[in-house]
Amino acid sequence: MQVKNRLLTWGLLALLLLPVSSLWAASLQHQGGGSAWWCGTYDLGIEEALARREWNRRRLNRESVAPSDLRAQAVQAGPRVRQEGNVAVIEDDGTIVANKNLFDYEDKGVQFLRKKKTTYRVKNQPGSVNANLGDKLTITDDDSVKIDLPGFKVKFFGKKYSSLYVNSDGNITFGEAEHASTARDMQRLLNGPPRIAAFFNDLNPEVATGDGGIYARIAGNKLIVTWWEVPEFDTQNSNSFQLILTAKGKIEVQFGSMDAKPGIVGIAPGGGSGLELVDLTEDLPIKRKKVAIAERFTESETLDETAVATVFYDWFADDYDQLVMFKDFGRLASQDAFAYHLTIQNKVKGIGYQTYDGSNFFGSKGRLGGFVNMGGVSQYSGNIKSVAFFRLYSGLDILAHELGHQWLVRATFIASNGTESVNLLGRGDAHWSFHFDSDLSFLEGNEIVDNGDGTFTTKAPRASYNPLDLYLMGLIAAKNVPDMFYVSDPSNSDLAETSPAQPNLTFRGTRVDVTMDQILAAMGKRKPAVADAPKDFKVAFILLAKKGTKAKGASINTVEKFASQIPELFTDSTRGKATIDMTLVAK
Repeated sequence: MQVKNRLLTWGLLALLLLPVSSLWAASLQHQGGGSAWWCGTYDLGIEEALARREWNRRRLNRESVAPSDLRAQAVQAGPRVRQEGNVAVIEDDGTIVANKNLFDYEDKGVQFLRKKKTTYRVKNQPGSVNANLGDKLTITDDDSVKIDLPGFKVKFFGKKYSSLYVNSDGNITFGEAEHASTARDMQRLLNGPPRIAAFFNDLNPEVATGDGGIYARIAGNKLIVTWWEVPEFDTQNSNSFQLILTAKGKIEVQFGSMDAKPGIVGIAPGGGSGLELVDLTEDLPIKRKKVAIAERFTESETLDETAVATVFYDWFADDYDQLVMFKDFGRLASQDAFAYHLTIQNKVKGIGYQTYDGSNFFGSKGRLGGFVNMGGVSQYSGNIKSVAFFRLYSGLDILAHELGHQWLVRATFIASNGTESVNLLGRGDAHWSFHFDSDLSFLEGNEIVDNGDGTFTTKAPRASYNPLDLYLMGLIAAKNVPDMFYVSDPSNSDLAETSPAQPNLTFRGTRVDVTMDQILAAMGKRKPAVADAPKDFKVAFILLAKKGTKAKGASINTVEKFASQIPELFTDSTRGKATIDMTLVAK
């Protein structure tokens, strides 16, 4: 499989951030019940974080809440930022966390008007769904139908298309069908094919009743696609909306009756573009070229990570490699993920990531490398060492997983046919493959035993960092990484490479050995090498409470447990090669 780089054209970091990869999460189940995504980490997530920063700035302006000096406010209104042991407690005043953004655009519409070849204007408009629906498409759940445009082409982000794909999940794509069952999230919008998201959501036209379904009609040089009374997956609700696309590239989306609350409405050039988050009630000219423009309707609060970090640095020293934040509200880190890591800067070559530095956007003067959102304290048990996630991982293991994302994983190798392969990688090309013998890394994969008869069995050791992890982290030399293997063409198992680790499973397949020489041939040598790479790291812990609430003592105690216990796990899991210092130092 050939690895493809995608060009990131994004204003704020156009000179800093280079190609981005398509990194999507896989849907998993928490052992304690309730579906969620395992980890929401993806390459260059800072891109979306900075879009939230700009969106939050405009929100505050609209609400006439000036993003003034938060420290001055704290002095006037009582302690908003304080230190509890090694935990920085931040109690929001409304400038960090925005309320849920539920869909409220029924019987309204929005236009995306081409201003130049690759720039657009957003304009809202009244209106409703046109009742002339056209022909009903034969399309099932997670499915696509190709439509050829007779006698005309449509313009979209500087290109002309004579055909497109209508996808069941409320969107159309150009160049390729796209109907995966992975998260219908912003990163999929950015990194997938060119896309118009009329209402990007997990919809299921297969179970629509009566006249419900997806329709298409061509009128002159205009294509009209309608999702009529289509329910969300595993529900009986009803959603009606219509996409109108003209040859000149004018795009309109009209909404009728809508029951769904989360979803994405927008346009994207695909292939790893930048992002402008908008409110569809705004009439905005988007001046940046070839960037996605979208509003994300969500059932969870929207968090501005840059604001969290900036407030932190108003009070505490700029002396940390990573910041780890827990929320004293909600459960998940985002609408879909337990936790996620944002790589704020990367100075390391030879680990599969581009080098860049966005630390100044987060209030750091070049030190900060990563920001971890561990989600709500409530999703972690009182004993953070107890195995509570997928029968293999503890809450402390999840923290080790997210901290490891500062370096891990994008490891490719040169296969025997001479092409660059991602076959060691699984979910989102940012985690180890289910079928890779990763020694059960914190970054997923499995401990796999080769039974010698064409079968393989997964085991359940304690999770740790494996030798390849340690090399990528700069803790051991390449010569000390033993040969590895993954299993190709697995059979009698319905688990994909994106699946979470699962012990005591036996399956058939073909063993493929991989050496460090093959990995170095694909990625080059790590720079800095082990002799010069940092070994001692500093991490600060933050507990964030919402406006009008006071951080709970029990929550502070839980975060303190993470801060006090992760150093031992980190040192043990790196074979004594690295340390973490959690000491919180005020300015």
